[in-house]
Amino acid sequence: MASNSKLQKQSDLDSPQAAIARREQDSAAADSPKLDSTAVTNWTPETERVNRVEKKVFSLEDGNIRGGHWILNKEGKSATIAFLFKNSSGRIYGLTVGHLEELNEPLFVFLRSEPTVGVSYNNDTDLEEYEVYEVGEVVSKDEDTDSLLFEVTREDVKDRFDLLQLAPESGLGDRTLALPTPTLGPLPPQQGTEYWMYGAFTRGARLIVSSPTQDDPSEGETNLFPSDIGFGHWNDPKLRISQNGDCGALYLESPSGRPLAVHHVSARYHREESEKPDAFEGFGTPVSLIMAKHPEQFDKEMFGAILRGSSGENNAKQSESDTSVHHSGQVAKKFESRQFKYFDVKLFKGNIRDASRRPTASGPPTAAEREASLSSRKDATRTESRQLAYFNVSVSKAK
Repeated sequence: MASNSKLQKQSDLDSPQAAIARREQDSAAADSPKLDSTAVTNWTPETERVNRVEKKVFSLEDGNIRGGHWILNKEGKSATIAFLFKNSSGRIYGLTVGHLEELNEPLFVFLRSEPTVGVSYNNDTDLEEYEVYEVGEVVSKDEDTDSLLFEVTREDVKDRFDLLQLAPESGLGDRTLALPTPTLGPLPPQQGTEYWMYGAFTRGARLIVSSPTQDDPSEGETNLFPSDIGFGHWNDPKLRISQNGDCGALYLESPSGRPLAVHHVSARYHREESEKPDAFEGFGTPVSLIMAKHPEQFDKEMFGAILRGSSGENNAKQSESDTSVHHSGQVAKKFESRQFKYFDVKLFKGNIRDASRRPTASGPPTAAEREASLSSRKDATRTESRQLAYFNVSVSKAK
């Protein structure tokens, strides 16, 4: 029976659909922008990144919003924008993780980079709040890929989003991402292939593919999918590769810059006798599969018809090496995490044209405002940790 299964997998790989998928991948890689290796030297050193605690905000004051920047909900829960794009209808969409917010809910970007100072909930310390500006709402969600798309609906900020571009510090500069063709059952990458990730909090990490597919994510309680791709640190699996708020970040092939997956879960592995993790692993859902799951936004007129792909695993997975993070997982307990990050936020009221006039302090929060904020914070405390971030924010609405 095992032999027949292996033959079936090989048949899948040799199928016309698989050949088409591979040609599409090769073509995308050839046309992709290349990573500027000098940018890597400007990333925060890994030893400092592990201990980083500051919240570096990129706002509309700093320039246009791109992939790799923050996106927030009204409670200050935040994640990373994977990328922004326009389809054949001319509408502008952004991609991030599905566990950030529900359908039809508004989303926000930072209006200013520095917080304003207010009064804390117990009235005895200062509270730093970040002003945020409403830019659109969630229009599509897919549970099978933990993905959502938001549409930029505010006319006054539609020209403030750079399409298919990542933050300049990511190593791609102003070059445009080359997206794959939407594909159901995309082929996994080769184990050990080098990638990099640029999240809103981590801001640059060098990685390798550690587990090209997941054996059986249905065993036990898990947030993983069979198509998820695991990534570990390129040199030391004990180093954390992502932080709170990095969910939504793209995994990009090095040096091609081809986007492969969107980060949505992290995991750490502990042996019974060990207090510290033996290894860390991040997991991403293939971009081509996410695109196929949102056909209305990634329409065929702009991105091509959906390919069937292949359901088989690649040979690299079948002969996985003993040095992989997944091997560590076989002898250690695995703890998954959706790592949210929270910012104290204040919703800016008015049009973006009014933002040039910094508003004056509005005084301490009312009892009702204080109670609502405390209630949302209680709801936000959880043990699971998909990597989102929370800021203290304030929302801007049109007059």
